[in-house]
Amino acid sequence: MQDLDDRQRREVAYHRERAEKKRAALLAEPVALDVVRDDARRWWNAYWAAYTLLREMDLRHKHVLVVGCGFGEDAIRLSHLCDHVYGFDLSPDSLDIARQRAGRDAGRPIDLRQAAAEALPYDDGTFDVIVCIDILHHCDIPATMAELSRVAKPEAVFLADEIYTNSRIQKVREASLVERFLYPKVVDRIYQGDVYITEDERKLDERDLAAAKAHLNVQREDYYNLVSTRLVSGNVRLAEKADRLLLRLPRLGPLLGGRVVLLGRFRPVAAARVASTRAA
Repeated sequence: MQDLDDRQRREVAYHRERAEKKRAALLAEPVALDVVRDDARRWWNAYWAAYTLLREMDLRHKHVLVVGCGFGEDAIRLSHLCDHVYGFDLSPDSLDIARQRAGRDAGRPIDLRQAAAEALPYDDGTFDVIVCIDILHHCDIPATMAELSRVAKPEAVFLADEIYTNSRIQKVREASLVERFLYPKVVDRIYQGDVYITEDERKLDERDLAAAKAHLNVQREDYYNLVSTRLVSGNVRLAEKADRLLLRLPRLGPLLGGRVVLLGRFRPVAAARVASTRAA
């Protein structure tokens, strides 16, 4: 693995501490598989919606890559849908937990490696499907998307479920009154003492999304979480449903959404370079 930059070293240090805090609890319980097994679907929830799209694909014999696999949940869940699952993560401590959980809970063997998203250890044209769950906002998006495009097969599927905030809404969030008084109270309410926000991460905005989409022929772009996970807990089902219905309205999602599910197919590398230049 190549030398890490300062941002990546901070990420590794953060996740070392987080892994130690979470290790006992994560190894005590099996990974839940309801999102891949249950026929009753939660259309209002972005994570469930992403897995509904995955379940609708014929993944059995596909090569599927999980970007930033963390403690292994998504790689393990996907191993119950397909034969060839690969995952990588920057954190060796997270990977250690992922390997132990995979040994117990995986449906099929999983190839897990330590790597940075910006410099992948895979050959060109390896993967049929690439899955990004809450990871792009930790990365250099143009470099990461270029690498993912390199290791993807022609017209491979790309699926992302990422936190998102339009830049205009982010300016409101960063206003002095909100930053000093409202935001700390909301964080306490939403995270209830288990805050998972690294020093360098920031939510995707419309410019980041454009940089990702420059590599794709987009098929779906759906928005979730207007107030859910922003002002109320993500477990308030009525809020999630209302959010999803409102954010289906034209132009409202990209402006007010707090999470985006993006589905597309990778463009040929030359076309992606042209589109990336235009997006910049």
